[in-house]
Amino acid sequence: MHPVRISRAPSNMHLSDREARELVAATSWYHAFELRPNLRTPGSSEFNAKDAADALKIPADLQGKRTLDVGAWDGPMTFELERRGAQSSALDIQDPTRVGFDAASWVPRRHTTRGVSISSPSRNCTTSI
Repeated sequence: MHPVRISRAPSNMHLSDREARELVAATSWYHAFELRPNLRTPGSSEFNAKDAADALKIPADLQGKRTLDVGAWDGPMTFELERRGAQSSALDIQDPTRVGFDAASWVPRRHTTRGVSISSPSRNCTTSI
């Protein structure tokens, strides 16, 4: 049996636009959402995190705030909270290397300065087939 890593996230975060597009295209996504301007994930379920956050009356400016996205899956809401200035954390039972979240965390999002931390029960586990 060999360990399998579904995400093709590189070992560094300095991706060109071409590399970011290739990484997104090579990753399995559930949610379709804008990861950054002109870069959308090709998921099967459309999710507009900005509209969802606005509907929930989440402030546009979250500078100095910490947020936790429980049930993040691919992370569209996590990354929207980050875009709004929050220090975002995500929690899900999904292994982030088997869904788009891991790849998304490698793609630099323009106009963001903070990072996203990931928590998952399987984060430190290796899947074997």
